[in-house]
Amino acid sequence: MNDALNNTVATVAIASYETGVFGKCHPALACGFCLLLLLAPLPDLAAEAPKLRISVDTGPNHLRNASIQRFIESLRQAAPGQLQINLFESGQLANDRDVPKALHWGNIDMGIPAQSKLTRFLADANIFTLPVLAGLSEEAIFALHDGPVGQALNQQLEQTLGVKVLGQSIPLGFSSTYTTDKVITRARDLRGLKIRTPGGAGSLALYQFYQANAITLPFADVPLALAQNSLDGIQTTHETVMSAQLWQVGLRHCYEDRSSLLVYVPVLSNRFWRRLTPAMQEVLVAVWEDLAKESRHYARSRQAAAKRVLMDNGIVCHQVDERELAADQPALTQLSTELVQRLDMDMELYRLMLEQVEQLMGDDQRQRRDESDD
Repeated sequence: MNDALNNTVATVAIASYETGVFGKCHPALACGFCLLLLLAPLPDLAAEAPKLRISVDTGPNHLRNASIQRFIESLRQAAPGQLQINLFESGQLANDRDVPKALHWGNIDMGIPAQSKLTRFLADANIFTLPVLAGLSEEAIFALHDGPVGQALNQQLEQTLGVKVLGQSIPLGFSSTYTTDKVITRARDLRGLKIRTPGGAGSLALYQFYQANAITLPFADVPLALAQNSLDGIQTTHETVMSAQLWQVGLRHCYEDRSSLLVYVPVLSNRFWRRLTPAMQEVLVAVWEDLAKESRHYARSRQAAAKRVLMDNGIVCHQVDERELAADQPALTQLSTELVQRLDMDMELYRLMLEQVEQLMGDDQRQRRDESDD
């Protein structure tokens, strides 16, 4: 026993004797008792299951929340008692735009922010909102996310934000443009309209290309803005319109332009990740991978069900004008290139994406021809 421990035992023993904690026993006896206390086995605090605090800023009924609940249930089944998992909803701990800071400061351990909210930290996170992708099929967009472009972006996020990207993003679904009064049957009908977008330089640029007044606005302010006619429309998904029942504040029309596939990115703090054993890290990666695959089918079914609810409540939907989109493709590609240069994005990553987009567009066109022949 070293001198410091000797002194501590002696001090506690004498104080206990003087205050009568052990009764009026001899100091040597009290000293011995304290020594037994100090040497007694303590709870193994290091073996306590790590706490996993997960943050989302959407409400319990939202598609993302439902997906994360399934992730938590699967994780508890795969590693019973190995993690203390808590889900904090509705932005209790952090809004999407603040997730990287909350991870850095240790306020949360995991967030699943919308990718568009990460563009303020990393310009290359705009790559999946670029106008050149407008009109691509869901399968084509997923191919970009799963391939070299998505993998390179995840590596950049990890290096720039100091986080661990757990795996593939999970989708919310394709965005559409919803309006109150103006019927939109082609993109040029957007001219002069004030449209709220969730953000991302690409989305803003696309609306500006069609001479709409695109703005960003917190979603919590959208219902009042629509009710007061401060907005002509919004860019969002069927699921979001349904969950907020925005037909009650004036939305009447929908243009399914497939301008952007909205996705969420799973990010963990490095502090939490490094506390896990390699075996537990593998469990998290595997459980998330299963969820990511399942969530794509789940999101598609939820969006289809939401669309039926919108139509039942009087919202009329129009499909994207494929001919207009094809005619505008060269201009949208040029617009995307200018954006990449202006935002100082990784040009090599952009070129890699363009190569894959060219092939995917050909695949999409062949599939549409086959479907029309059938």
